[in-house]
Amino acid sequence: MLSYQQREMIVEYVFDQFMITYPELSVMYDEERLAHIKKDTYHHLDHLESAISAGMKSIYFDYIQWTDRVLTSRGIGTELLVDCLKWMEKGITLEKDIENLYQYQSMLKESISYLKERTTG
Repeated sequence: MLSYQQREMIVEYVFDQFMITYPELSVMYDEERLAHIKKDTYHHLDHLESAISAGMKSIYFDYIQWTDRVLTSRGIGTELLVDCLKWMEKGITLEKDIENLYQYQSMLKESISYLKERTTG
């Protein structure tokens, strides 16, 4: 499982990538709304870790599908969720000594592929 420090670093990495890639977010949203990016990333990590602990990928894939439906119903495109998952995977890869690294990477990559296929396919 990820340590507190690893989770913090991953969430900060994802948030920074959002601000770099989508600078308009800092103009469109106040601090409270921007904080949802971090909260959502923590939720994504929580569900990812639960799925790995239980040895059940379906937990994470069901969560990602549900999250995508909720976000798209609110006018937030799937591409933002894909970006978040890509940055989570990169952030996890940048961290040292992550137990079950391959499982984290594999589940995130499969989720990204599913979402991309769903939007193009």
